[in-house]
Amino acid sequence: MDHLADKQWIKHWAGRWSILTSSYLGEQYTETLKETLGESLELSLFVSKEGFTVCSLEKNDHYRFGSLMAKRLIQDETNVTKWCTKLKSKTDDVLFLIKSLENKIITKKDYDQFIKAMLAYGSPHRAVKISVDFLPQDILDKHLATLTEARVYAEPAYEQTEKFMKLFASQIADQIGLSSELILSMTKEEFEEFLISGQLPEVSVLEKRHKYTAIVFTKGKFELLSKEEFQVKNKDTKVLTNEVKGTTAYPGIVRGRVRVIFDPHPNAKFEHGDILVTGMTRPEYAHLIEKSAGFITDAGGVLSHAAIVAREMKKPCIVGLEFASKVFKDGDLVEIDASNGVVRKLIN
Repeated sequence: MDHLADKQWIKHWAGRWSILTSSYLGEQYTETLKETLGESLELSLFVSKEGFTVCSLEKNDHYRFGSLMAKRLIQDETNVTKWCTKLKSKTDDVLFLIKSLENKIITKKDYDQFIKAMLAYGSPHRAVKISVDFLPQDILDKHLATLTEARVYAEPAYEQTEKFMKLFASQIADQIGLSSELILSMTKEEFEEFLISGQLPEVSVLEKRHKYTAIVFTKGKFELLSKEEFQVKNKDTKVLTNEVKGTTAYPGIVRGRVRVIFDPHPNAKFEHGDILVTGMTRPEYAHLIEKSAGFITDAGGVLSHAAIVAREMKKPCIVGLEFASKVFKDGDLVEIDASNGVVRKLIN
């Protein structure tokens, strides 16, 4: 994909999701959504480094898809209830299946059922999560409580689906003597072939891929890029600015010292009154958010985890800043003006 550097990539989510899971999600975003929603994204990018993955969407493509989904809600507001009801139902299905398999040896048949349930959950989730960022304020205000309730209800499926993938990989690892992290470095095609024939990619290939790989999906087809190939095709220019703008999740103005944290382990250096800067938040960030004066994220929209938690805790928060984790460094003194969606670096 020679035109990779010409695209405007915006972070969609980040966390400890595997290459294997990402390969299913990339195909879903850019192909299978069309089967269930009639529309899909055309491009998605996953960059994985030692088990930590950042998913990005192409800005114009994301706008096109989100606008189309929002248009459906505007034209028929009963779709809000339909989509939210379906999202909760599919969440129940996938979590029930995972619960039923947690204490047994997982078979290929079990895995196939899981993948089917996971992808069925993904369609209403994607429609709900993305469409809200493109709704007119009056319609958003009318339905925000319903949309938020469904999004919170579906939240556990994020963590549990990846736990299931790791559980299955761990069981296989015990059987064949290959680390689970390398099993999770296979693509969906490689893994499904392995489940049928027992054939594995070269271990050296999986080891290199686990250290760093990029997967670019275009209309359901993908290209795997090494670190060197990705850097050539996607020259990462430095962001020279002291101010970034995003979407207000909860208003307010606070000042504090930046702490950029991508792995919210209990021992992360963070003091009361610090400003949390990250790619996106998850439930594991709760202890840091509680201590923060305010927090900001590269990714996210109105129904992102960060936005929902900000409204619950009533803490100044801005999401969708795209480059915040590159612009601001640990120790920077910043002001979050969440009322206007702006974060500024201040002179110490």
